Amino acid sequence: MIWKILEAPTVGTSMHRYIVSDCDAVAIIHDYFNYAPTPEDAVSEVLKAGLDLNCGTYISKHAQKAIDEGKLSEVNIDEALSKLVSVQMRLGLFDGNPKTQLFGRLGPEAVCTKENQHLALEAAREGIVLLKNEGEILPLSKESTHTLAVIGPHGNASDDMLGNYAGIPCNFITPLQGLQAYGTVFFEPGCIKVSCEDLPSLYAALDMVEKVDAIVLIVGLNEEQEKEAHDRKDLLLPGQQQTLVTTVAAKAAVENHPVILVIMCGGPVDISFAKDNVNISSILWIGYPGEAGGKALAQIMYGDYNPGGRLPLTWYPEEFVKVSMLNMHMRPNETSGYPGRTYRFYMGKTVYDFGHGRSFTNFLSSFVLAPGTIYSKKLIRQVTSFQTSPNSLGLIRHFTSELDAEDPSCENLNFDVTLNVTNTGNREGSHVLLLYAKPPTSVKGLPNKYLVAFDRIHLQAKKSKSVVFNIVPCRDLKLVQGEGKGVLYPGLYTLTVDEAEHSVILILDS
Repeated sequence: MIWKILEAPTVGTSMHRYIVSDCDAVAIIHDYFNYAPTPEDAVSEVLKAGLDLNCGTYISKHAQKAIDEGKLSEVNIDEALSKLVSVQMRLGLFDGNPKTQLFGRLGPEAVCTKENQHLALEAAREGIVLLKNEGEILPLSKESTHTLAVIGPHGNASDDMLGNYAGIPCNFITPLQGLQAYGTVFFEPGCIKVSCEDLPSLYAALDMVEKVDAIVLIVGLNEEQEKEAHDRKDLLLPGQQQTLVTTVAAKAAVENHPVILVIMCGGPVDISFAKDNVNISSILWIGYPGEAGGKALAQIMYGDYNPGGRLPLTWYPEEFVKVSMLNMHMRPNETSGYPGRTYRFYMGKTVYDFGHGRSFTNFLSSFVLAPGTIYSKKLIRQVTSFQTSPNSLGLIRHFTSELDAEDPSCENLNFDVTLNVTNTGNREGSHVLLLYAKPPTSVKGLPNKYLVAFDRIHLQAKKSKSVVFNIVPCRDLKLVQGEGKGVLYPGLYTLTVDEAEHSVILILDS
C-alpha cells in the first residue's frame, strides 16, 4: 500500500493529506506499459493501492465501469474522496467567498517578495558545485581581477537558466549581469546558439582574451538537447562548444590568464577534456540555477559565497552511451561486460562521481561515537562469544540470516552515529555530510555502497561541530532482493563520511 510506505508520524494522519499521480500515469499503466489488461484494471489497481487523485481523466472515465464489473467498490472511491474533501475543508474552500479567506487575495506581489527572491538566490548558491579548482584560482581576487572575458553561448543566458517546468521569474540576473557587479566584463558568445553549429565570433573572443585578467567560459545544454520526451544521443557538449573551450583556453595559457569553465546543464556531460586540461584551472557546474543564477555564480567566483554543493548524479564518460538504454538492470554483469547503473552498482570509469564537490576551505570529519556491534536482545550470549571469538564472522554466518525489513524486532536495532566536523581552513563555509554504508561482502549482488543519511552544516573557519545521525537499520541499511523484498543482512557494515570510516557488525536473530 502506498500509504504504508509514505506514512510518517511527524506529518499527521492520512486525513490531512492525499496522494496524487503524475499526469496520465494511470493511463500509462494500461495504454503504454500493458501492466494492466484493461483500463478498468488500471484504475482498480491504483485506487486499491492508495492513490487518491489522478492527474488526468482516466479515473473519471473508467471508474464507474470498474465498479460495475466488480473490480472496484464504492468503499475505495469513498476512501479517496474523504481525504480529498477533508483537505479542501482544511483549506477553507467551503467557508464562503474565497476572497475573504486567509489566502483569498494572493497575487503577483505575494510571489516576488524580498524573502522569495532571496530564497531563489540561496537555492542557486547552495546548488552550485565546484568540480575543479587547480591552484586555488577561485575565488578570484577583487583587488587584482578587475576585467573579465565572458565567452560562450550561456554567457548572457536568461530563459535557459530556468530549465523546464518553471514559472515566470520575478527578475532575471544573467551570468553576464552578475559578473558586471564586480568589474568590467567583455562578452562574446562564440556560438550564436547553444547547439553551436559554428563559431562566428571565435576570433573576436580570442582577441578579447588578451585584454582581461581572467576568462570565464560558460557553456552547456538547454532544452534543445534535454527535456521530457527528448533524449540525448551523446554525453558531449553540443556542436563546436568543446572546440571553443579548448581554443580559448590555449590562447589564455599563452597570455598567462586563468580560465574558469562554467557548465550549465541538467544531465551529465563528459568534460574529461577539460578536467584533464592544465589550461583550465577551475570548473563549476551550476545546473539550471533559476532567475538568480547569474548573481549566485558571481558571488561564488569572487568569494562572497563558499560553494558547498555536491553532484546529485554520476557523470558518465561518453562511452557509456554504448550501453543499451533498454537494459534497466542495476547490477553489473562481468560476463557481458555490462557496467551497471548509478553510483550504487556502476563499475566503470566516471568523469565525476555522485556526491563530488569541493569547497574554498577544508573540512575534516571523524566518528566520535558509534556502536561496534548491533544485535537483537535475544542474542546477548552469542554477542559475548562473538566479541571474544577470533572467528567472529564465521559465527555470524552460523547463527544468523537476513531479516525482513518489516519485522517488528527492527525497532530494537536503532542506533546513533555521532560525528565531529572541523573546518580546518581559513574561510567559513557549508559542508554536505554524506553518510554511506558499504554492505557485507559475503552476499553477492549487493551495492558497492549506498547513501543512508545526509546533512548540511555551516562552520566558521577553525570551528568544529558535532552532528548526530539516527540510524534505523531496517529503513537505512536495508537492501532489496531480486524479487523486490526489503531485507536486512547480517555481517560487517562499513560506514563512511568523507575520508572517515567506522565498522559496525550487525547480528540478527536466526
